[in-house]
Amino acid sequence: MSIDVFTGPIAAALEALPDLLEDYQTLIGAVLGFPSIIYTLNKNNKNQLKLQANQKAHDLKLRANQVANDRRSLRAALKSELTSVREAYVGNIANYNEEGQAGSSIHQNSAFHVVFDSHVEKLGLLSEAEIDAVIKAYRLISEVPYKLRLLVGFDNQGVVTDDYIVLNQDATGIAAGLLEVILAEINTAIQELERHLNPPS
Repeated sequence: MSIDVFTGPIAAALEALPDLLEDYQTLIGAVLGFPSIIYTLNKNNKNQLKLQANQKAHDLKLRANQVANDRRSLRAALKSELTSVREAYVGNIANYNEEGQAGSSIHQNSAFHVVFDSHVEKLGLLSEAEIDAVIKAYRLISEVPYKLRLLVGFDNQGVVTDDYIVLNQDATGIAAGLLEVILAEINTAIQELERHLNPPS
């Protein structure tokens, strides 16, 4: 048997190969390139999903930091306002109790709660205990001018103007007792806010 029997078909196939490749080059290119395209698309998709997950985690972290900052700012602002109100009430009580008074004491005819009023919608940032204490304190603070006007109205114990309530000496003891009750609630609210502003380490 001659070697040409084996090599002849191989040689014929090799001679026909360029023609075969030329006729089917698009199909061959597609068959060889398709897995590469699929791999690239899959890799890009995974990269895109990873980038989106990283961006979402970053956005969530930023949002958590913003909420924490808003919560801290709200606590500090409410504490500051309540401290100012407390100092004013302590001063009023001292004036009410002062001996040798000229016969009357002056109290503002309005409640001071600008910070509270402008941040009511943010109270949800606080803990439940803080919300309860703060709302109770501010409710009592807002009632002070009304209660003092009532006190003046009974038995003609002073004068009420648009800006001030002037209490006669006889009414100052009742007013001092009223403010002392409210001071206890203000102190509770301040302590609750401080507890969260300065947590134990």
